[in-house]
Amino acid sequence: MQAKKVLKDSWFAYEKLKASQTEEEFRINWVACLALLRAVGHVLAKVDSKHSSRTKNAIDAWWSQLNRRKVENSIFWEFIDEYRNNIVKEYNLGVHFVPTELYSLEGEEVVNVEHHLISFTDSSENCIELVADSLVWWGVQLSDIQREIGCINETT
Repeated sequence: MQAKKVLKDSWFAYEKLKASQTEEEFRINWVACLALLRAVGHVLAKVDSKHSSRTKNAIDAWWSQLNRRKVENSIFWEFIDEYRNNIVKEYNLGVHFVPTELYSLEGEEVVNVEHHLISFTDSSENCIELVADSLVWWGVQLSDIQREIGCINETT
């Protein structure tokens, strides 16, 4: 499945996001994560569904279920789809990056530890954790689809 390759790249972008040290790095990695997370679904629908009629039927059934069960799949509708659309159509990132300084004691020495608070503009939820949750969600969805079409061991 080509969508699995996109998901793998999404994991790579997530690691880069977690390691972001500047606002610019964070912003670019955030955009990459959301674009890739949404691209998993586009590739599933536009590329993987052409593999066979059985694959197309399984993917179409999955999309129908996704549309019928929006509450259960809110991570897709309220995060992946909505935030990606806001980025692509308005360049509204929906998050903010606030450099802060934390101090920790190591023995008797005070050590300055730089830390960054990254949260949604309208809540205090950690957006990096939601990216991780989205990656896991996509992994489960792709596995379910593969199981449905009988190719759980397919790696491409």
